[in-house]
Amino acid sequence: MTIRRRASSRLWCPKCGREVGVVDLIQAELLTGIDQATLHAGAEAKRWHSFTGPDGTLLVCLESVLKSM
Repeated sequence: MTIRRRASSRLWCPKCGREVGVVDLIQAELLTGIDQATLHAGAEAKRWHSFTGPDGTLLVCLESVLKSM
């Protein structure tokens, strides 16, 4: 799967301990085909690394989502 640079940002993921690609829930849904409700539930269940971005948006670590697929 190719991720275009404008669809994701690179930020520090505290759980990975390094800089990774991150997206908001809308972009994560488009990239993975997983609906936002499921993504949010997965993030809450700690299956995926999620954190609040600088602007207050919930962001998801792409590596943790893609590894779980």
